[in-house]
Amino acid sequence: MYVQALAEKLVQSTIPAKPQKWVKRAGWVRYDASGKATSVAFPDDDVLVFDVEVLVPEGNYPTMATAVSDTCW
Repeated sequence: MYVQALAEKLVQSTIPAKPQKWVKRAGWVRYDASGKATSVAFPDDDVLVFDVEVLVPEGNYPTMATAVSDTCW
């Protein structure tokens, strides 16, 4: 039931606008609704949707990933 509640929370939310500029560095960077970027140790959101890019010519491991929650990117 908890998973269903989290999914409903995400579906019913208004996802913040995508940042105009992405910071390209290793680790987690959190973008608030205003687009302000802050380095964080890990995401502290209840539910996230991920998109992982693997650029095969660059190697077999994820090259870049993005995630969005109901409050931030």
